[in-house]
Amino acid sequence: MIPVYNAQDHIRKCLDSLLVQTYENIQIVVVNDGSKDSSGQICEEYAKRDSRVKLINQPNGGEGAARNTGLREADGEYLCFVDADDYVKPDFVEKLYNLQKQNNSGLSICGFTELKGDTVINETHGDIERMNQAEAMEKLLREDSFKGYVWNKMFRMDIIRENKLKFDITLAVWTDVLFVFDYMQHIDSVTFDPTPEYYYIYVENSASHEKNHVLGVAKSYSAVRAKEQMIDRIPAEYTGVRRQICIRFVQSALAVLRNIGYLQNGEKSEYYTGSIAVIKKYYSEIYTYLSQKEKILVKLCLHCPGILMMMYRLKK
Repeated sequence: MIPVYNAQDHIRKCLDSLLVQTYENIQIVVVNDGSKDSSGQICEEYAKRDSRVKLINQPNGGEGAARNTGLREADGEYLCFVDADDYVKPDFVEKLYNLQKQNNSGLSICGFTELKGDTVINETHGDIERMNQAEAMEKLLREDSFKGYVWNKMFRMDIIRENKLKFDITLAVWTDVLFVFDYMQHIDSVTFDPTPEYYYIYVENSASHEKNHVLGVAKSYSAVRAKEQMIDRIPAEYTGVRRQICIRFVQSALAVLRNIGYLQNGEKSEYYTGSIAVIKKYYSEIYTYLSQKEKILVKLCLHCPGILMMMYRLKK
């Protein structure tokens, strides 16, 4: 499934990579989310050329809304997500399908290559990992693991349908992680092969690299809200999962304060008070797991928040 918004420079390469998959029995659901460029016409061209391409046009509602439309319209037993800026290797679908079937896993994950222009800036390597639910949930939240993106994974549609899973369109960020986390609540095992099968393209000025600090405050707080939902759903015995969420919880709250501090007229909004409350509530659980810099920021936040805000403004 591909959500598309103003991707005329990339969508052909994306679709071409899917139409040459070694696993041919696929349906490519393309949701044109109110594109204002020629993306819609390009997708229409591909839908007319190949019956496997199913095009849906809708008013712009954002990536989460487009993905939810794709969830409703997809007919297959399994589902993969591909972003319109990206592309995949010819055996992307076959590799994920075989990983899941051969290991009887509820979720299969492949590695990826991150590109900036023609330069590789990150690539996954390693051995195949088979994880139980608790292990997979903990690794989902680690920076050095398979990440929480939906685009390097294959999901079972029966699990999505039976549990009415969908993307939270009220969140600006972390919608992927929350969706994967909710999905993991309903499976027993995950298989991860770090061999790169997906090409993630770093696009300057895209929504995910927005540098506007006003938007940064809201986006960072959106990540805090996502973790509030996650922490309530963790089984009590999954202490490692809780620790990882608490770490990311505090880090997101610090990011909110940083972005508020960068603003010249950064008033103490609900974002400010909410983030301070999060840090006060959870920092003692994971203080020893924070970096030295984060520990200093937490202490300043709790004891001298005015100085912390002044430091950020001076840094800007």
